[in-house]
Amino acid sequence: GLPATFGREQDAMTLCILCRDTHARLELELRYSVFRGLNAILRSALVRNTGDKNCRLRRLLSATLTLDEDGYDMLTLNGSWARERHVERCRLHMGKQRVDSLRGESSHQHSPFFALLEHNGDEDRGICYGLNLIYSGNFMAQAEVDQHRTVRAQLGINPTDFTWLLEPGEEFAAPEAVLVWSEQGLGGMSRTFHD
Repeated sequence: GLPATFGREQDAMTLCILCRDTHARLELELRYSVFRGLNAILRSALVRNTGDKNCRLRRLLSATLTLDEDGYDMLTLNGSWARERHVERCRLHMGKQRVDSLRGESSHQHSPFFALLEHNGDEDRGICYGLNLIYSGNFMAQAEVDQHRTVRAQLGINPTDFTWLLEPGEEFAAPEAVLVWSEQGLGGMSRTFHD
């Protein structure tokens, strides 16, 4: 029921990994989809209450990506009405770098997208990871550099003030996230997103 990517059956494949918590009586279905010939992975998650008691969800992100080094800049798209999608590029540093929205919509102020690009990367060169949430509600997109200089990028529904009552037999789906990889800089990443 959520917006999602789509394609012909012969062009895409999806792997579903089912995780069960027998104590809480919850199931988590992790979905990974790929399209033939594209350097992209689509990720979503679905939680199912298989028990006989209510459960309250407080956090369910759509994607997490861990990188072994921190030599990246974070690129975000921000703006205002009639001046959308201004590019802002900042070097990753220790701690969290985050763009989010609690407005009930992603809006023109912040887009549920960010890219991690090598310091010397540009439109045509350099490794680039793009993360985009196919969702227009409250969202969180962040990258965190830890004490080992590794990067954890996360994207999903904003956990601030989020709660969802999951009654027995019900399920909750996290929005789909698209993760793109390019070694041809921002241009290669953009072309993959368009494809």
